[in-house]
Formats: sequence, C-alpha cells, structure tokens
Amino acid sequence: QLRQQPGPNQHAPIIALTANALPADVSTYQQAGFTDWLVKPYHENQLYLALAQHTGRHQPTDAPQVAGQPTTMPSYNFAGLGRLANDAAFVRKLQQLFIDTVPGQLQQLAVALELPDWPAATQLVHSLKSTFGNLQSEEAVRYVRKMEEILRKNPDPAALFNLHRNVGRIAGQLIDLFQAQLHV
Repeated sequence: QLRQQPGPNQHAPIIALTANALPADVSTYQQAGFTDWLVKPYHENQLYLALAQHTGRHQPTDAPQVAGQPTTMPSYNFAGLGRLANDAAFVRKLQQLFIDTVPGQLQQLAVALELPDWPAATQLVHSLKSTFGNLQSEEAVRYVRKMEEILRKNPDPAALFNLHRNVGRIAGQLIDLFQAQLHV
C-alpha cells in the first residue's frame, strides 16, 4: 500500500529480507512493490549495496571495499563446530577442503543430472547438504534440500539444473572468499 499512497515515501526503496528466494517468491515480492530482496541471513554489505543501487549511489563512499573482497558476500558460519570454530588452523583446513572438493562434487552432480543418474545425483546432493549445513550456509542448504525433495518425488531436470546453478554460484562466492582469507 505504501506505493499506492502519494507522498515522500511512495518511491522509497523497500528491500524484502526473506528466507524464501525461489523464483516464484521473487515475483511475489516484485508484485507486492518490493524494490529488491535479500536472503537471510544476509551480510550488512549486501543490504548497503542494495540500498545504494536503488538510491542512485553506485559507488560507496563511506564503506570502502577491500581489494579482492566480493561485493556480495554469501553467508556462512563455523559456529556449529563449537570450540573448533575458534581454531584458526582448523578453519583454514576446512576452507581449503571446501575449495578442493566442492567444485568436483558440483561437476559430478552436473554429469549425474545430464545422464540422468538419479541415484548418483541423490548421493551427491546429500553430501553437499552436509557440507553447506556444516558451514551454516542457509541459502545453499535451502537449494540443496529442494534438489533432494525433487529427486525423491519426481526428478525434473530443468528445476534441478536451475537449483544446481544457484548452488554453484554460492559455492563460487564462498571459494573466492575463502581463497582471499587464506591468502591474507
């Protein structure tokens, strides 16, 4: 209703902060008048960049970017590891393990989806769910769980490839972030 009322806030950017980011949900947000959306948990830089984009501030002046820092940061958290989350050497090993294994798993999953080899795809998706779950990467976990559900019920290659692309995007962002952290 804010968009329908004349006044100073009629064109103010409205950012949806949501746990639902499936394509059908996004179109609902747009129809409701939201300017943009972010998936929870989100990083404050993501909110800042979304607001900057929709207010005409394309170059942040009071939030400088660190060289090599991605403009959108996927959420992750090692807190689920308990005390090990505070062990920097252990965390670095986990980051390197992610970098070394996840791209191969995603490639194997793409092949399994292409064949189609649903049992192999199911096994790989389950493994990826554990990996992203341990990182508490909620967006990736949501996509992987959806893949698991589709594989269980009625495999739909188009939907699975779309979800695979989204998981690959998040994995790529995490890999870039982890590589930057490992080389600091």
